[in-house]
Amino acid sequence: MNTRHHPRFLLWIAIVVLVPAVGIWCYRVKKTEWDAKNLYEQASRLQVGEASQEEVLALLRTAPGKKYGFEPCLAGLPGCIGTITIENTPLSRLRLAPQTAFGVRLGISGGKLTNRYLAMDVDQMFGRGTFCDAFVNERVTAPEIPVFRVEEVSFHYGINMTTEAPRDLKRLAYNFNFSCLTKIGGCKAPEEILPILGSKDIIGVNR
Repeated sequence: MNTRHHPRFLLWIAIVVLVPAVGIWCYRVKKTEWDAKNLYEQASRLQVGEASQEEVLALLRTAPGKKYGFEPCLAGLPGCIGTITIENTPLSRLRLAPQTAFGVRLGISGGKLTNRYLAMDVDQMFGRGTFCDAFVNERVTAPEIPVFRVEEVSFHYGINMTTEAPRDLKRLAYNFNFSCLTKIGGCKAPEEILPILGSKDIIGVNR
């Protein structure tokens, strides 16, 4: 082999190997966001207090992510609390962002969906424990439950509400920032994850 062309040959080999590898990695990073949005959209179509156990299990069969807790319902019992999660593994494994997960927890009682809890958790970059999180928890209306309440308790920030919450508030409450799963460095504050938490007009609202 001509030694003058040897470095150029190695460069082409590197390009041929690295470009597809980087492309695949970028696709996996973006797919995390796509999967989270897909899970969110499927879960959002289930109406709390109305969706049947069969509808929830239909979501379980098609939704992406890790799934656990649904075993009693799958066995035919009329109740369970199941969770589906999606993590930003391609970024967090390379320490380009803290481990971040989007999850949906679905509570079924009496064969009906009675609780839907959506959350995004951001862990500490180089340690254990949750750095910050943001959640939306919607439950069937009950006299002892506020219709809409902003919660801020020890690193847990979010919205607790019932099915009677106004539609405009619900729309704002469910507006997750899914780019937190693909952003280099990740998101570092609850209001980055759930912009409604940074709204001066909404903080402190209890109805």
